[in-house]
Amino acid sequence: MAVQTIDRKRTRSRSPQAIRVEVHARDVIAAEGVRRMFDGNDGVLLQKPAAVHVVAVATLTDQTHDDLAACAGVPIVLVVDDLTDQEYKQVCDRGVAAVVPTAEVTKELLGAAVTGAARHPRSPIRYEGTRVVLPRLDAREIRLLTLFSNGMNTHEVAVALHLSERMVKRILARVIDRHQLRNRSHAVAYALRYGCI
Repeated sequence: MAVQTIDRKRTRSRSPQAIRVEVHARDVIAAEGVRRMFDGNDGVLLQKPAAVHVVAVATLTDQTHDDLAACAGVPIVLVVDDLTDQEYKQVCDRGVAAVVPTAEVTKELLGAAVTGAARHPRSPIRYEGTRVVLPRLDAREIRLLTLFSNGMNTHEVAVALHLSERMVKRILARVIDRHQLRNRSHAVAYALRYGCI
């Protein structure tokens, strides 16, 4: 079964910064439902070539992974019924920039996911309700970034967390590497942007 691609140009004028989106789903009704979510959103233009692909599926299958591979090189927003943490890691490795549960999709949430994917394609995010969940930041990493956001230096954070300065630097380096960030300030801004701290 081929993937149904919805590609319709809007007649209304859009802002010059509108994000070009292409919707993919194996089910025509699901594709049309996702397309309708963008009605009235001036920040999104359903047009090729796409800057972001939205892929809607019920569950992850081998066909889903093939669909994700076909969208390689462009950020992907995955709308899916349910996803385990292991599946989340697998889809992130295939270029998924945002995951939105089907049961919680709203116009606002899907618009935010597309915007986030377009702006930060290499920082995978997961949406649950109105919150953004970053399952790959553990409690210690969040506490460390919170202390840095309060203006503490490495030594002060180490004392507060009862760790060595070297361990603080290692934890921070892992966060920076895992989320492809540039430095400590970028890591704090990233955590603030997605509501972790």
